[in-house]
Amino acid sequence: HLKVVFPTFGGLDYDIKTNIDVSGSCNAFYDGSLNFYEEGGGCHATAKLPDVVYHEYGHAINNGRYNSGSGMWNGGLNEGFADVWALSLTESPVLGFGWDLVDPTISVRRYDQDRKVYPQDLVGEVHADGEIIAGAFWDLYLNLANMPQMLDLFKYTYDSGVDGPDGDEGAIYTDLLLEVLYADDNDADLSNGTPNDVAIVSAFSLHGITLVSNAVINHTPVEVANSNTNI
Repeated sequence: HLKVVFPTFGGLDYDIKTNIDVSGSCNAFYDGSLNFYEEGGGCHATAKLPDVVYHEYGHAINNGRYNSGSGMWNGGLNEGFADVWALSLTESPVLGFGWDLVDPTISVRRYDQDRKVYPQDLVGEVHADGEIIAGAFWDLYLNLANMPQMLDLFKYTYDSGVDGPDGDEGAIYTDLLLEVLYADDNDADLSNGTPNDVAIVSAFSLHGITLVSNAVINHTPVEVANSNTNI
């Protein structure tokens, strides 16, 4: 799947050490190796959940390919993009379905309900904050009705240089919207629109990401105004 999106990238052409049944429960992580927790705490062993595996490998892609291998600084961006890799493989809005040992309907995250919207849903937790940008790309896929086309736009963000510290998601996500529009542009002139600008802008807008996302309006209310009898 990675080679379809980045056919010339060879930075992950090696066996990644994978640890399963790691002590703990209900989690997985990437630290240069792929690590999946054992069954317990009400959760299945996470190595048994394919899209959780895809998500963790997505972190390897983010680390090895983003900005020519410099990796990602922003935690929400890293988590959100790892979700996009998983969702693009399953083409399902539900990530980690079957996570719970007792209730098979419980999942880790899902993108078909309760959209996360900037700024009200920016909470300072990287997985939750990542749902904002991942949701924008999921809705872009829905608007385009074409996963390879969505991935064609998504991949161009990897050379964009867009990044920043945690807390700067508003600026980062807005810059990513602009990068996607640049990727879609076919005549080097954004002022006349792009072939899929409606699909792109509307998808990101559903998550509060717009080209004026960071505008701050200072308004001093007028409590008393002079009367005017002119009609």
